[in-house]
Amino acid sequence: MAEKKLMEKVVRKVLHSFPKVNMPDPFVPYPIPYPPLAKSRFEIFVHVAERGNGPLGHVDLCIDGYVYSYGNYDERDLKLGGWIAEGVLIKAPREEYMLFCKNHYQKALHIYTIAVTDEQMDKIHAYLAKILEPTTLWQPTSEAVYYNPTFDRFEEMYVYFMAQQMDTVFYKFNRSKFMTYNGWTRNCVSFADHVAKVLHERELRAKNMVFPAQYHKRLQKLLKKNSPLITNYEVY
Repeated sequence: MAEKKLMEKVVRKVLHSFPKVNMPDPFVPYPIPYPPLAKSRFEIFVHVAERGNGPLGHVDLCIDGYVYSYGNYDERDLKLGGWIAEGVLIKAPREEYMLFCKNHYQKALHIYTIAVTDEQMDKIHAYLAKILEPTTLWQPTSEAVYYNPTFDRFEEMYVYFMAQQMDTVFYKFNRSKFMTYNGWTRNCVSFADHVAKVLHERELRAKNMVFPAQYHKRLQKLLKKNSPLITNYEVY
């Protein structure tokens, strides 16, 4: 038990040193409004929440009404407190996903609307199809909780609740650099950058960035510069 408490203390200390995504000020979690409608065929979401690892943030891409979210979503396979795991890609309908994030985790979503042409969107869809080639559909467990051996406790299964509340598709990679999720090198930020590179917009790249807060800071700078790449920004 003492070792478990020491491990949890070390993990908390390490996480505290990482850059954080800012919570909106003021942030009022309730009542939850209906999500704002998409203003472009391509959006970037930066999540933040107050509890758990929420302050570290998370990055999703929204493409033609569907959210693509890469992460360590198979909680039964987590190693090193979740920093190493099998990589899982989620495809979920935009509005239902946003409501789930608000209802279940009281998250705030920074929504960046990106200017894209039809030609660029064709390239994105073609590239997504290429990314999905070496994948198989994955069915999450039917259990609502799992045992976390790192901290010797039971925790809720994120994907279980997601699958219950919306029509979600889960993919695992058979061969790809995204087969293994690595919180320091191959995470939600690197996946977003991997897809966004098809746009050939250097300022949107997240190259050499590790944490969502770093990418969020880049997008905020573009916003302050009135970059034509970001046509709208709002917080949900």
